[in-house]
Amino acid sequence: MKITKKVATGFLALLVSSGASCRDQDNESKDSKSATSALNNESAGSGGAKLSEPSGGKESQRVLREPKSRKKLSNFVQPKIDAETAEKLAEKRTLIVGEAQKGIERVRSAIKALDKKKPKEALTNLEKATGKFELDLARDPGLAMAPIAIETKTYDVLTTLEAVASAKVLAREALAEDKLQLARILLNPLRSEEVISVTQVPLARFPSAIKAVAPLIDEGKFDEAKVLLIDTLETLVVTDHVIPLPLVRAHAMLEVAEKLAEEKKRTADQNGELKTSLENARYQLFLAKELGYGTKAEFAALLKEMDQVESKTKEGKSGTGFFDQIKSQINKLREKAYLLQ
Repeated sequence: MKITKKVATGFLALLVSSGASCRDQDNESKDSKSATSALNNESAGSGGAKLSEPSGGKESQRVLREPKSRKKLSNFVQPKIDAETAEKLAEKRTLIVGEAQKGIERVRSAIKALDKKKPKEALTNLEKATGKFELDLARDPGLAMAPIAIETKTYDVLTTLEAVASAKVLAREALAEDKLQLARILLNPLRSEEVISVTQVPLARFPSAIKAVAPLIDEGKFDEAKVLLIDTLETLVVTDHVIPLPLVRAHAMLEVAEKLAEEKKRTADQNGELKTSLENARYQLFLAKELGYGTKAEFAALLKEMDQVESKTKEGKSGTGFFDQIKSQINKLREKAYLLQ
């Protein structure tokens, strides 16, 4: 199939029409109905993306659409996501180096002073900045990178497995035709994650770079001094840590199911809630798989374990420890994704 921009934007409209929601991203099309029609017309008979089947074969057909009975679950799951994000943020905030953070602010103040042709103010700020960096190095000579700032962003695509799988097919077609930008348009919305970004200062570089600026200021070469300071600031390193939301949701839903599975005499309503929890967890695992938050082998093992959990809890059966293995496997995937970036 020949991939065109009309096909790419048409598919994005399909995501929108099927419920996609990506915070911090822009919708690529305003008319989802006409764009979806364009996609289907260009795809027909071409051997390209088929919107009726996701990757994953017969097994994934069981969870092609997200289970609808999840209002009660969502009230439990979102606090779990918020708690995990807060925990990771707190962990990273303890690493922030206060003096280095203040040093960066002094460098920025020096640049502003140079804009205003105030060399003395600029030199004073740079002198204080150098002191901040050298103080941190004196406290910890082995500290090569000093964390100074943290921010979070959420990207959450709410769509079907069918749509995600089709986007991947179209992106592969675009790459095969060397249309990298179209592939990017198709793949960019396909993430469901909290991203924690940590900005770090290369401490060893900053004091020497700042010292090199002083002579330029003394000679009245303010523009050159600013360029050097801006170049130095651009050596700040940003590291992203990812929390895959489908894996967090699957784990939370399994916790709901686990409590119900431990009940020796469950009611019909409790059995229904248990079944719904497991269906939702399975769906989230398939979504995580389609979005690439692990390898095929890792998800094959997870889904095999999911089958065992469902077998042990069906027909009113109860017990403890049924969920230990699958929750452990999910946690390993979550930690791997978090540390991989």
